[in-house]
Amino acid sequence: MLSIARRHKGFYTLKRALTTAGFSVPCETCTRHIGTATKPAASGPEVVIFAPTKSGLDHDRLRKSTRIEREYIPAKADSSTAAVFNPSPASQMCQTMAFGYSVFFKNSDIRTDILKKAVASLATELPPLAGRVRPPKRAPGLRALNETVIELNNAGIELTIAETKEHTIEDLGPQVWHSGMSNRKLSSLGVPFYAEPFSIGNMYKGEEALFKVKLTRCIDGQILSITNNHILADAGRSVRLMERLSDLYRATCAGTDPGTALHFHPELETPQGLAAAMKIPPLKWDPPVEDHHLTLAQWMATPYRMYRHTAKKFDVHMVYLPKIAMQRLKSIAVEEQKKQTCNDANTVNERGVSTMDAVQAFIATLFADLRKRALVPTFPEELTVNVDLLHKDVPYQDPEAVEQHVGNAVHILHCHGVEPGTVVPDCIYPNDTDTVAKSKLSTALGMNSRLIRRSVSEFRSNVTNALQALQRQKLLTSLPELKFGATFVVKGADMKVASTTAITAFPFDKVTFGCGPPHYAHIHYQPRFDWWTIIQGARGYGESEGGVFCLMTVEAGLQEQLIKHAAWRVLVPEAHLFIAPPEEE
Repeated sequence: MLSIARRHKGFYTLKRALTTAGFSVPCETCTRHIGTATKPAASGPEVVIFAPTKSGLDHDRLRKSTRIEREYIPAKADSSTAAVFNPSPASQMCQTMAFGYSVFFKNSDIRTDILKKAVASLATELPPLAGRVRPPKRAPGLRALNETVIELNNAGIELTIAETKEHTIEDLGPQVWHSGMSNRKLSSLGVPFYAEPFSIGNMYKGEEALFKVKLTRCIDGQILSITNNHILADAGRSVRLMERLSDLYRATCAGTDPGTALHFHPELETPQGLAAAMKIPPLKWDPPVEDHHLTLAQWMATPYRMYRHTAKKFDVHMVYLPKIAMQRLKSIAVEEQKKQTCNDANTVNERGVSTMDAVQAFIATLFADLRKRALVPTFPEELTVNVDLLHKDVPYQDPEAVEQHVGNAVHILHCHGVEPGTVVPDCIYPNDTDTVAKSKLSTALGMNSRLIRRSVSEFRSNVTNALQALQRQKLLTSLPELKFGATFVVKGADMKVASTTAITAFPFDKVTFGCGPPHYAHIHYQPRFDWWTIIQGARGYGESEGGVFCLMTVEAGLQEQLIKHAAWRVLVPEAHLFIAPPEEE
C-alpha cells in the first residue's frame, strides 16, 4: 500500500507533514527510515535516506528566524591600471563553473567589521574579484567565449552575513552536504550556509558578483564560505584566495603587515605561456587548433544530444568510508596487484598502489557496474581519474620529496585501458552469489588501482620538467607557498573522479581567521558533471582519522541499486550511505 501511495504526488505532502511532526515514514524497502540511520536486515552499510525538501512554509519559517544581511564591498581604492582583465583561455572556457569552499569553526568569533575590512583589502590586491563580466560579443563557436573579459569597475565583492538561533554547526554538517550538488536548490537547507551559487544569466548581464563571501553564525560556532567563478581562479588558487582572506583578517586584527600580496598571472595558463616557460614542452601541450565549423552529421545529431543532456537527471548521494574500510580496499588492491604482476616482467619496478588509488578505483568500479558495463575500462576506452599534487618548498629533482607532498591542485588525467587479451571482469548479475560478486569486484579493484597508479606516475614524470623551468624563471610568485600545477583537463567516458587526497594536506589548516583549524572543511563545485565524484577528508566527523566522504553524482532512478549493491556487503560493510530522497512527482 505504501509503495502505491508513493506514486501519488499527494503522498509527498503527507510525508513532509509527518516527518516535520517527528514521525518516521518508511521508504519503499521498508527497512530504512527517512531522516534516520538504521541497519538493513541484511549485513551491509548504515543507510540514511534524507527527509524530503522542506515545504514552502517550513522554508519561510526558517528564513524568518534567520537574519540575513547582504552588501557589496568595493576595493579601498580603484588602483587598476586597465579597464578590463583578460582571463586565460583555459579560464574562459570554464566560465560556467564555480568553486565553493566552506570552513566550520566551533566556538569562534569572526567579527563582521574586521571581515569587511579584510574583504576590501583582498579586492584592492586583486581588482578582478570586485569586477563584473562583460558579455561576449556575437561571434561563432569558441571565439565568443574567448572574448569574455572582466570589467574592473569595482562593483564589489558580495558579502552576506547570516545568523540563526536554531542551529548548531553539527546541524549543517556532512548529512546535508549532498544538497549543495543536487538538483534541489540550496535554499532547501534550513540555513543555506553556502555562499550562493552563480546565476549564469545574471553573470552575462554584468550583474553577478564573481567572488562571494558568506559568514553564518550558529549557536555554537560560525561557518565561513566563499564561492568564486572559475574565470577568476582554478581549484588550487581558490583555496589560496580563502587562505589570503584569512591572512588579511588576522593582520587587520593585529594591526600587522599581511605580507606579500597576491597577483594573477593568467599567461601561465595559456598554451603559449606554458611553452615559453619550458625549454622542451611535451607535444601534448601544444595549443589546440580551434574549429568553429560543424560537420553535417554533427549538425543533425546536435538537437538529439541536447535533448538527452537536458532530459537526464542525477541525484547526489554521499558515502562515508572510515579508515578501516579504506585500509581493506587497499589491502585487496595490493593482493590483486601481486597476482596480476607476478608473471609480468615489465612490471618488476612498478610502484605499489596507494590508499587513495584504491578508493578511486572502488568508486570507478562501482560506477561501471551501476551502468552495467565491464568493471574495468578496456582499450580504447578511458577512465578519468585525478591526482592532487602539492609542491611546497621541495626540490623538484627529488622524486621522493615530491611524492610525499600530495594534496593540492586538481589535475584530471586519462587512464588508458588494459592491454588487449586481458580478461576483464564483467558486470555483476542479479543471480551472482556474494562469493562470485566479491571475486569480480576484487579483481576489478586491483586492475583499476593499478591503472590509476600508472597514470599518476606518468603524469608526475611529465610535469617535473615544467615545474623546474617555472621555478628557475621565478614565475610562481602568484602562489607564494609554491602551490602550482599545469592545467590538464582530459575527460573520457563521461565520468570524472575528483579527489582531494588527505584534505588535511590541503591548506585549509591555515584558513583559521584566528579561530584555530576548522572543525569541518567542505568543497562543492558548480555545475556538477555526469557520474562525478568528489572525495574529501572526513574532518571532524565520527571516526574521521583517515576517513573520507565521497559525494557521488549518480543517474536518477538508481537509488535502490546503489543501496543494495553487493560492494557494500562484500568489500566495505563499515561504510555509511547518505542517500538523497526521491524527487517529488
